[in-house]
Amino acid sequence: MKNPLPTRLSFTGWDWLGHYGFPIQLAGLAAVLVGSVLFVTPSKPESAVDTASEWSGLAALVICFMGVAALVLKRQRRVLALQHYETRQDAEENRRRLLVLAKNEAWRVGVADSAHVRLHVPARWSDLCWGEMVSVFLDGNCVALNSICDPTKTRPSLASFGRNARNVERVKDALGII
Repeated sequence: MKNPLPTRLSFTGWDWLGHYGFPIQLAGLAAVLVGSVLFVTPSKPESAVDTASEWSGLAALVICFMGVAALVLKRQRRVLALQHYETRQDAEENRRRLLVLAKNEAWRVGVADSAHVRLHVPARWSDLCWGEMVSVFLDGNCVALNSICDPTKTRPSLASFGRNARNVERVKDALGII
């Protein structure tokens, strides 16, 4: 029997843009660099500088920006993978334990239906990131779990500095996953 739990988080709309915004900005910057050379004409064409050297420097810069954008995009896709676990409890007990965890940790509950719980972890003033989003999908005694930098924030972070891993461990402890 196929496991009905998802293997990857999916986003739409502004959440998608929040999650993939940084690599999109890097690719846009590369496009602006190319456009600035293609569409800027010198005021005195007779005294224009040969653009061959400009093109080689620009090409190197664009390749660097696009390479970094591709690496960040690959990382942003990879962090959406959900980890699958089995618990001793059923879905309703797991959901109840997650809501108790959210209350004890002062996490905001975004979604809390029978098959999905989404918790938003607020950032403290001393944190280097803006907060995280913990998603847990429930089906019987199986759970699919992930914590990522919160894409619902105005400027989501790219790095959580270990907070996502700590959030996953807190959820695993609350659900009794070894």
